Amino acid sequence: MEQKLLLAVLSKSICVIVVSLLFVPNGLSFSYANGQPDCYNLESKNALPALLIHGWNEGSGGSLPIHWEEWKQKLNQDEIPFCIVSFKQSNDACGSASDHAKELSQIVQNLMNGTKQDRINLIGYSKGGLDARVYLASDLANNNVANLIMVGTPNAGSWLAYSINECDPGIKDLKPGAPATLAAENKHTKYFTIAGTCLGTGDGFVTVSSVNSESYFQQLGSSNACHADLLGEYEYGLARELLTN
Repeated sequence: MEQKLLLAVLSKSICVIVVSLLFVPNGLSFSYANGQPDCYNLESKNALPALLIHGWNEGSGGSLPIHWEEWKQKLNQDEIPFCIVSFKQSNDACGSASDHAKELSQIVQNLMNGTKQDRINLIGYSKGGLDARVYLASDLANNNVANLIMVGTPNAGSWLAYSINECDPGIKDLKPGAPATLAAENKHTKYFTIAGTCLGTGDGFVTVSSVNSESYFQQLGSSNACHADLLGEYEYGLARELLTN
């Protein structure tokens, strides 16, 4: 009787473990990445792990969608370990770059611990690039980030931000001259940009000159897409060689 009971308990435990693995990417716990559930290929050693950081007014509480779907598909095809960041300890959609930077510090460290790699890549779309720059300029960062790729990031701000009164305080980071746009360079990290040129001089929200505002930024190329369409297959192709090395 006791043996049958033990077998039943073991059987139930195995079922629970199997079901759990089916719902956790690569069978790894979400907890290591500071509550980040959107992680993939974490056991892969094909390339450095990548953190994808969404833009202003996107994510929880925002009015704009997070649109990493095409990059997510391509990263999975290339078997690159990555997580799509959601900010849990600060306002996800509208938080300031400084608050997001503080949270990025722990997310970066947890991703390195979980993948057992000592460096990662950061990819920031729009304001996500400013969040990353502020993190890299702070005492919270050292040499943990190999490359930062900024897609449509208003590195010198956008004048259109002055006409927007929603999603505060994040919108303040997008104004020309804001502290986030003046974040210092981290000498351990290489900075790369992708700019949109659908209107010739910019993507409808950010000018090309703003995206490429610092002399130490290396340009991966430009896209004829507008701001909301800058995370497509073409833009991934511009970044792919860097991400897969």
